[in-house]
Amino acid sequence: NSMSAIAIIDDHQLFASGLASLFKDLIGDYQLDCYTSARDFLEKNRKQVALIILDFYLPGSYFVETFAELKQHYSCPFLVVSASPSPSDRIEAQRAGAIAFVSKNMSPEELLNIVNLALAGECISEVKDNSSLNLADFDLTRRQVEILLLVSKGCSNKEIANLIGVSPETVKSHLKTIYRRINVEGRIEAVEFIRQHGVI
Repeated sequence: NSMSAIAIIDDHQLFASGLASLFKDLIGDYQLDCYTSARDFLEKNRKQVALIILDFYLPGSYFVETFAELKQHYSCPFLVVSASPSPSDRIEAQRAGAIAFVSKNMSPEELLNIVNLALAGECISEVKDNSSLNLADFDLTRRQVEILLLVSKGCSNKEIANLIGVSPETVKSHLKTIYRRINVEGRIEAVEFIRQHGVI
C-alpha cells in the first residue's frame, strides 16, 4: 500500500516548505509534497492524496475555477489558506467546498490541529481569524487585494495586468486607489505596509 500524501499547493515556496517541515515531524504517516500551482500538482502527482492544502491566491488563476478543477480529480478534504483572509474569500472558499479557510498568520499549533481534524474527517468549526490585519478593514475589493499581493511579490504593473487580464492602465488606477486607502505614497511603502501587518 503506497503512502498517501498531503499536497501543499502554494506559490510562496517559503511558506510551503515551512509547512512541510512543520508537519514532517508531527504527521508521520503521510508524505508531504509541495507544488507551486494546481496545474503543477495535477500533472505531477501520482499518489493517493489524503488532504490538499491550497493557497487562495495563486497568481494567474481564479480560486473558484482552480478548486472546481481539483475537485473533479480528487475527493479528499481541502484546506484553504490565505495570506489576506477577507470575509468574502472565506465565504467563497466554504461555498466551493473547503473544509476550512485559515490565515497563514495562525500559530503552527492551531494549523496542525486543523490538519489533524481534517485528516480524521472531523468537522471543523468556524476558525477564528486573529490575523493582525484584515485587508477588508481598508475597504479594498478582492481584485485590489489581489493586485496588492502581486505588487508585494515584486510584479510590475505590466506583469500584474497580464496575470489578471486587464490593461496596465487599469492596474495603475487600482493602485492609486489602494495607496490612498492604506495611506501610503507608493509601491515600496505598500510592500512595507503589507510586511508590517504580517500579511505576507
